[in-house]
Amino acid sequence: MNVKLEIVWMLCALILALSGCASSAALTNALPPPPTTPGAIVTDEWHYTLHGGLITVKGQWVHLPAAEAGELLLWIEHAEGACL
Repeated sequence: MNVKLEIVWMLCALILALSGCASSAALTNALPPPPTTPGAIVTDEWHYTLHGGLITVKGQWVHLPAAEAGELLLWIEHAEGACL
């Protein structure tokens, strides 16, 4: 379970690093904490249907409930806006 939580936090850290906020301590300290995602599920593959067939994609995936994903997206947009 700790590995899954680490993956979620690494995702948040990566988002900040890619947006440029990681290089400015003053900006990142002004941000509210990222929203929690207690409903997140980490899997080693993802399945979906396409034209009646089942497609499997290998790799590590973080799946979020829609409400939690929306909150995280709004937080990311706020963080990116603070970098301008």
